[in-house]
Parts: sequence; structure tokens; C-alpha cells
Amino acid sequence: MRNPVTEWLSMAVSLLSVQAVLHPIIKNRCIVGRKSTDEPYFFFQGRIDDLRIYNRAMQDREIEALYLEGGYKPAPMPHVEPAEEPIPVLEGLDDIRMVFTKDTIDAAADWYTRNLGFNILMQEEGFYMLTLYNSPNLILECVKARELESGQEASFIFKTNRDIVELSSTLSAAGARIEQIRDEGFAWFLDFMDPYGQAWIIMREKGSHLS
Repeated sequence: MRNPVTEWLSMAVSLLSVQAVLHPIIKNRCIVGRKSTDEPYFFFQGRIDDLRIYNRAMQDREIEALYLEGGYKPAPMPHVEPAEEPIPVLEGLDDIRMVFTKDTIDAAADWYTRNLGFNILMQEEGFYMLTLYNSPNLILECVKARELESGQEASFIFKTNRDIVELSSTLSAAGARIEQIRDEGFAWFLDFMDPYGQAWIIMREKGSHLS
């Protein structure tokens, strides 16, 4: 394979629980060149000129022999000491959030999927996660009518890898008003108001590298 920087890449992949006998319909598909799901945006960008499929797991020495096949000699990699970099407060925009009352949220989700092309990734009572696959997810969340009228609901959800309790303390010391830390099962959510009256939500997924 070759990327746009004209570097040649070699990779070996081992798949488990894939049937060795091919049939017209295979439960576990092995797809080359894109993700196994139906998103149209995740195709491999480049050329695959040599593809080999084995019916057994390869040994390390066999993979190395293929890597050096044809007399290829990889250039020595310079040794670089990893630099200790501080973990940023925000990693990026993860989701866009809209709030609705209980009697409008289902109709809104239906309208967005039928008329705007969204797909439903997750659905629970009073909650939808919609996607276009090529942009941040759209979160639809049910709130009480008086909270909706207040106009102080955060519209964006930012992601962090920092410890959510420590981050809460840091922001509080900087003048933010901490509303709550929510445990939503798959992630922790920090709701706070900045010193200028704007509502924020920061999410930290569970199982990230700083558990």
C-alpha cells in the first residue's frame, strides 16, 4: 500500500472466529478497503497492490520475511525520546446537543431522520443519538419545560481525557459554577456555567487511558 506521501506500508492482520470455508452468505464478512459497516465515507485512500489471505495464523518470522521480500531494506528509524506533553483540557467537539420537552422529542427525531437524512445510533426514553456518519453526532435530550424556557442549556458537548473530578475543581477555582457531575454509564458528564453565563458540557468516556 502507498499513502499520498509515497511511503510504502506493510501490514499483517489476524482475524479470529472467521469461517475458513467460503459460502454464498457468510455471517462474519471480511471486507478489504473500507469499514465493515455501511458508512460511505470510510474507504481506503490509496492502492492495495498485494493482498494475501492465509488459512492459518502466521509466525513472526514469516511476516518479517514477507516484509523484506524482494530485497527491501527499510530505512533505520531515528530514536526520538517521547516528550511529556500536558493533557489538553478539551480534545475536540464530540456532539451537538438539542433539548426538547417530553411531548416533542419523538416527533423531532422522526422529522430529522425522514427529512434531513439522519440515522439513529442510539435511542432510549427521552434520548436520541443521531448521526450523518461524517460529522459530530446530534444528541436530542428531553428536559423539563421550565429548563427549556430558561435558555441556559448547553448546545455542544466537548470531550476530555482529564480526570473529571480534578477538572471540575480546576474550573471551579477559575470562576466557573459547577452544576453537576453525571454518571451516564458509558461516560462522565460535567455540567457547568462559565463566569459569563454560558452553559457547558464536557464528557469523559469511561475506559479512557486515565481511569
